[in-house]
Amino acid sequence: MSNSTHTYTGVWVDWSQGQTRGATLTLSQLNAGILSAFLAVLTTSAGGLFWSLVAFAIHQLNTTPDGEKQDVLQAQRQLIYRNKGTMSAALAFLKLPFAHRHRISKPFWRSLPFALLAILILLLFGASSLFTSYISKLASASTLIISPDCGGFKVDTISEELNPLSTKSLLDTYDAATYVRECYQGNPKGAGCGLFIRPRLPFTTNPNASCPFGDNLCAYNDQSAFQMDTGHLDSHLDFGINARPRNRIKFRRVSTCAPIHHHSSLTTVVNDTTQGILIYVNAGPQPILGLNYTFVHTPVPNLANVGYLLRAMYAGADPTGVLDAGGVTWQPDPVMNQTNADITLMMLSQNDISYVERIDDPWITAQTEIQTNSTIPGSNESLTLWLKSYDISLLGCVDQYQVCNPNMPGDSGCTTLGGLLDAANQAYITKIKSLGFNSDQIVTISRFFDWPIDMSMYSNVDGRGGSALNDTFPQNQWQIEVSTWFATSLAKQQTAVLEWATTPKNLPSSGWHHTPPTISFLRSQCHSQLVLRGANYENFSVLGLSITVALCGVIVILGLIIDTVVGWLRPSNSKYMRDQWEVEETLSLHEAAFQKMRLWSIGPDRMVPSSALLDSTLNIPLQTHVGSWNQAPLSPTRVSRDDSQIGSVDPELN
Repeated sequence: MSNSTHTYTGVWVDWSQGQTRGATLTLSQLNAGILSAFLAVLTTSAGGLFWSLVAFAIHQLNTTPDGEKQDVLQAQRQLIYRNKGTMSAALAFLKLPFAHRHRISKPFWRSLPFALLAILILLLFGASSLFTSYISKLASASTLIISPDCGGFKVDTISEELNPLSTKSLLDTYDAATYVRECYQGNPKGAGCGLFIRPRLPFTTNPNASCPFGDNLCAYNDQSAFQMDTGHLDSHLDFGINARPRNRIKFRRVSTCAPIHHHSSLTTVVNDTTQGILIYVNAGPQPILGLNYTFVHTPVPNLANVGYLLRAMYAGADPTGVLDAGGVTWQPDPVMNQTNADITLMMLSQNDISYVERIDDPWITAQTEIQTNSTIPGSNESLTLWLKSYDISLLGCVDQYQVCNPNMPGDSGCTTLGGLLDAANQAYITKIKSLGFNSDQIVTISRFFDWPIDMSMYSNVDGRGGSALNDTFPQNQWQIEVSTWFATSLAKQQTAVLEWATTPKNLPSSGWHHTPPTISFLRSQCHSQLVLRGANYENFSVLGLSITVALCGVIVILGLIIDTVVGWLRPSNSKYMRDQWEVEETLSLHEAAFQKMRLWSIGPDRMVPSSALLDSTLNIPLQTHVGSWNQAPLSPTRVSRDDSQIGSVDPELN
């Protein structure tokens, strides 16, 4: 692809999941890492402040009114609610009952539930910070790919020296054949299959389809053709053209193939006086070349070291006469002609190819046994080889296409199965009103029908010769071959849809030009091509992001201002709740303790350290009653050094 082709970063909608759930944010890995880190920090912060909200509510519900008394456990619980974070509160509540287990009734029942509550909040928000990564997993697995070269291409000139279409068609076929081996016949999750929105397009097969040609022309019988049918493929889900459901189309491809009976009337053998034996295939003339036959073949003697020869001829269904006006390459014989399908006829010559096993395949047949002078390795048995049974073998295929409007009921929105030109003519002209296609759908159809590169069964064989064949030969080899070619056509169709939105490949440096879209409906599709998300980008669900940021943001804001707002709105008869919340804050307690010991200083004088509070020689004025302070010194008290009785008065003083 062109270096200017790139993945879109920003907010967009993947219509596979609807407008709300499909809203997606695509970021580079660097920016995605920053966002993920921010979300983890946000959820962790929200967890801490959620505990602040819970602790504030419990503290206020358990505040002791002025004039009443509380035991030491109640007092210390209130201090924990006021000053401890989630983790430290859980630890403090776990330690608290052990300090008072012999002094206060049921200390564990009064502390442990709050420890469990703090632990639960800690675990929930700790897990949520980890699960923020799932915001990216909930998002689309696709990204938008855009390019300034979108819109397809046209060829300027065609000559014997320069034919961009032929060059591109052959190279596209080789690329598609490689892709089929890796992703259709191999593992669709392989390294080379990570581009198309659906790595492998599905299709069904029917080995007992009706023969598409005249009576007694197909080998075996009239019900031995092999049919491959994609069913109705969705332009969005299968080809990645991102669109609302009402703007999508259904695309269907059907190919039916059958070996031609070896003793049919299509072949004649002529003994030419100058060229020797010639085999003519009379399946219709080649008007543009002035020939009255389809193929001519000179048999190759055995042991001539000549490999496979595979040739093909193509005739498109022409309901409008467009092809006839420019001259046709091949005009099929009435016994093969189809008015509603494009026809490919293939001629295979096995020449001097030999096989180690007998092959009864009706197209690739080897039933002539020969003994060689070689022996089978590891034994004394002579090696038996099998040679071709016929000088040439014919195989015919018909291709049909169909597009449907999924907004119409049943088949009422579908064109009838027909050749490529026939299906396009129905969609664009003859049935455009009855099919009900809107402008976006018409543009999408053009990406399937107007691509200048042929994707028929013919294009998968022409120019490749024997390399178009597989290298294994079971008894149904012809079915394997046509299935592979059909899959190759589908891979080329996937590539064509993608190249329209990006830039065409496999073209020479000259002889063609881009055709950028000029109308709005076409231009909109330049920003609608989906591909599988690459390793350098990450998607986030906008819905998941919005919920996470909004919920955590509310928790953070409420956690920061809840005490202030409640204090403003509190009635006068509950003022004691606000006062106790304020005075039980760590710094307030620190200031109160130092002031009562007359050690507090806010001037230039330096204060003694907090360990001075443990000095037993200091006279500390005690509180004479709840809510007021006696400024006159009372009897000396001694502060306890027992760490297990945090904040409790020494029993000797009681």
